[in-house]
Amino acid sequence: MMGQDQLNWLKEGLKLSTATWKIISSHDPLGIVTGGAGDYDSFGNESPDIRGREFELQELLSYIHDEDIQNVVSLTSDVHFTAYVNMHPERAEGGFTDFKPLD
Repeated sequence: MMGQDQLNWLKEGLKLSTATWKIISSHDPLGIVTGGAGDYDSFGNESPDIRGREFELQELLSYIHDEDIQNVVSLTSDVHFTAYVNMHPERAEGGFTDFKPLD
């Protein structure tokens, strides 16, 4: 979704940030399915199968975990409703559970 250059830029920015809250603002939501049937336009594709985008998200979440980056929040602007979505390892599918919860 981002590509390696942009992903590296984001990871470096999160690591170097001195802000209390590290806010990731993305057009595509990190953990909620949007669109209609068969329209997978988010990182979470509502399927336990790994379809590709999840590898990028796994790299980002692993980095946040491994670098012990605190207070990361994800916001999106491309859903046409209000929702609070959090991500926790105990609810993860696909075998990847080594990440900090995003609340």
